Amino acid sequence: MGMGMPKLNLLLLLYLCGLVAIHATTPCAVTCVARHCEDFTKLAYGRWCGPAHATCDDEETVPCDGLDELCRFHAICKRNAGGGVDDREACADAFVKNITSYVRRGGSGFLVDLAKNLPDDMKPNKACYPAAVVETLSAGVQRERTLAAFGNSAKRKASASANSAGRRRAAEAKAKAEEQAKAEAQAKAAEESTTFPADPPTRVSSDIPTPKPPPDAAPRRRGITISHDEL
Repeated sequence: MGMGMPKLNLLLLLYLCGLVAIHATTPCAVTCVARHCEDFTKLAYGRWCGPAHATCDDEETVPCDGLDELCRFHAICKRNAGGGVDDREACADAFVKNITSYVRRGGSGFLVDLAKNLPDDMKPNKACYPAAVVETLSAGVQRERTLAAFGNSAKRKASASANSAGRRRAAEAKAKAEEQAKAEAQAKAAEESTTFPADPPTRVSSDIPTPKPPPDAAPRRRGITISHDEL
């Protein structure tokens, strides 16, 4: 009987180690896990907390404790927010507020409950107790927000640059069209204002020359009459 408890603890540790292996190959953890609790990038707590559980999309997966339940709510919130920056920011704000409040209220965790039945030399690492996990989660979420803000800023700058280039090209095209329209209007106005000289009027003289008698006409003598009898 004296060896019963150590054997039980050993089996429990082996079982917990098995949980990690199960989690590594399953989108949603089958059982509650707690590992890498001080490294946010690898954190896996319960079935929902930490990036290691990010592949879980089964909303019916039962949380391991109150903290895990808040992580589940956060995952659903982010999924519903989609790509909306403001909505995702609201999810992050609510999550950090809720998990901080959970710890302040003395919220327990599944490891804490498990540790109650274990001797001191077999108790799990307190780095995976809710208070420590919340600290890691809060720092990680803040880091994600900073990186997201940086990425959004870069996207906004790129978008602003593209918009500026687009506006510049549009302005250049508009100015070119206006210049062309102005040139066409000036050419049309010049064509309409061009006058051609009128044909000179035909000159009609009032001095009509007296016709000359034909050269073989016989001259007439004034006051002399010649008859055939006198000849």
